[in-house]
Amino acid sequence: DYNGDTLTPGNTDYYNFGVEAATNSYTLTATPQGDQAKDKSRGGVECNPLTLTESGVKSPPECWE
Repeated sequence: DYNGDTLTPGNTDYYNFGVEAATNSYTLTATPQGDQAKDKSRGGVECNPLTLTESGVKSPPECWE
């Protein structure tokens, strides 16, 4: 949830979301739940968890194609 100044992590049936923040940086994390936790990229890389930083670094990169 986003209220204009703050992002509050939430959970769904598919992912648990989290935010790790510092003064000028953050990392968003999506941890798959249930059957979603078995997801892999086309190349077989496990997509658990997915992360995104303030500078746009996506990990694992194969899962963001």
